[in-house]
Amino acid sequence: PKKTRPERHGVVLVVLDSHGHVALERRGDKGMLGGLDVFPGSAWADGSPSVRDYPILPDTPVAELVEAFGYGHISNREVEHVFTHFKVFLRVHIILTSGDKPSLPQGLRWVRVEDLTTLALPTVMTKVIKQVSL
Repeated sequence: PKKTRPERHGVVLVVLDSHGHVALERRGDKGMLGGLDVFPGSAWADGSPSVRDYPILPDTPVAELVEAFGYGHISNREVEHVFTHFKVFLRVHIILTSGDKPSLPQGLRWVRVEDLTTLALPTVMTKVIKQVSL
């Protein structure tokens, strides 16, 4: 029988302004999803009861986003993606900001929604796009 993949859980924030822009960050060149564009989010916790609520770590760009704009509303389901060595479940929060491209924390940038298809996005993030109908 196949070995069961461990599960990880996290939060992803889809931050939209009122003029059709979405906030993204580029991952560092090394490590998981290296060099790719992603929606900001939490670390991917192991899913044990003590970390199941996916805390946003303080002093991170994601914590600054939540402080500036709030958590937004939670989409009606999680995005699930299977990597080679684990499965991840991401709870999606949609944050609608007012105005055109409000200030973002360092490391994040605004991208036009229609340009998302031209960027280097990992499959797990394209699933987020489909889930929120961008």
